[in-house]
Amino acid sequence: MRDNPLQYALELAFTAGAYFALAIVGLTVASINPVVSPIWPATGLAIAVVLLRGYRVWPAIFLGALCANVLAGPAGYSPVAIAVGNTLEGLVAAYLTIQWSGGVRAFESPNWTLRFAMICSGF
Repeated sequence: MRDNPLQYALELAFTAGAYFALAIVGLTVASINPVVSPIWPATGLAIAVVLLRGYRVWPAIFLGALCANVLAGPAGYSPVAIAVGNTLEGLVAAYLTIQWSGGVRAFESPNWTLRFAMICSGF
C-alpha cells in the first residue's frame, strides 16, 4: 500500500533536513576548498534511507545537498552539479548494495557482512 501524500511529503522533508544537517557537519571539516570535505556523513544517511525507504527519496537527498552546497558558496552551476553527484552516489551505492550484498540484509548474518566487506575492499 502506498503512503498518503502528506506522509510522503513529511518523509521527504525529514530526509532533506537530516541530509542538510549532516552535510553542514561534513563541510565544517573542509580545509582546501569550502565544498570539498574529507568526510561526508550525509552519504551514509543517503544510502541508509534509500535502502530502507526506496529510490523514491532521491528528491530529498538532492534538495538537502543543493541547500548545503548553495550555503557553502560556490558560484554558477557548481551547487547543482555537486548535488547531482551527491544524489547519484547515494543511489548507486544503495543499488550496488542491493545487487551484490543482499541490500538491507547485508548485516543480518556473518556471510552477508563478509560479502559486503569483500566487495567494498575490491575483491
